[in-house]
Amino acid sequence: MRFANLSEDEVQVIEAVLAKFLNQRLEGLDEQVNDELLKECKERSGDNSLDDAGVAGYILTELWKRLRETHKLRIVE
Repeated sequence: MRFANLSEDEVQVIEAVLAKFLNQRLEGLDEQVNDELLKECKERSGDNSLDDAGVAGYILTELWKRLRETHKLRIVE
């Protein structure tokens, strides 16, 4: 929930740290899996110049967007 409630500027600040962590985790995947993930992210983002570092940022941004829809704190009456 905390991630969902961050502003876009705050997400960009912590994205560098989270992207580094995510890149380390992705390095442990099979090369074919990494290639498929990169291809899928390029297609979904519409950015064919996306590289490994860009994929991590893209994944984190999309995760943040989805969490904002489903996990953002709201006032309940």
